[in-house]
Amino acid sequence: MLLSDLKEVVMRRILTLFFIILIFGLVLVSCKKKNNPPNKPAIPSGPATGRKDSLYEFSTITTDPDNDGICYRFDWGDGDTSDWSAWVPSGHPASLVHSWSYPGTYLVKAQAKDANEITSAWSDAHQITILYTFTRTFGGSDDDWGTSVQQTSDGGYIITGYTESFGAGWYDVYLIKTDGNGNTMGTSPTNPNQKYLNRSQILIPKFNHKFNPMR
Repeated sequence: MLLSDLKEVVMRRILTLFFIILIFGLVLVSCKKKNNPPNKPAIPSGPATGRKDSLYEFSTITTDPDNDGICYRFDWGDGDTSDWSAWVPSGHPASLVHSWSYPGTYLVKAQAKDANEITSAWSDAHQITILYTFTRTFGGSDDDWGTSVQQTSDGGYIITGYTESFGAGWYDVYLIKTDGNGNTMGTSPTNPNQKYLNRSQILIPKFNHKFNPMR
């Protein structure tokens, strides 16, 4: 056999072996089980209202079609997303905690990831409203008490009640205007003359002396 013929036979055998390996690899790939992402998690469970700088716990749950282990993370709606939770079996919940630094309404969502790093869609949102709270003492040396608090259009508050410390004596109606942090902007016993105070759009009595200091 000529050398050229021998080379041709060898090349054919190499090509045949190559195609056999290629076909075998394609068969293996096609037979490999497809990994599915976890199902969309349930709406996170947690409180509907809270106070700023306080920790609140939220939990969620979902399943994985391939029964892979899963972990969760939460989008807190304030620009922060949690780290992934510890791994749990499919169909088991997980919980994480978060606090908000500013008052407002936030939408909390959850996402799952399986053991193959495939992520689910984000869940529908749970709404939480974070309230600003403060503690203040108003009034004078005699008996004073409040009966109602309403937020004004400038973000502050108007407080109504009764006072024996100020005014003509006995039980005068007592009005207090504060800013959003509870700092006093003005107070007054009632008087027939009325005006707007600091554009709060809450009608309060006009009085002829300086604002009484709060104690």
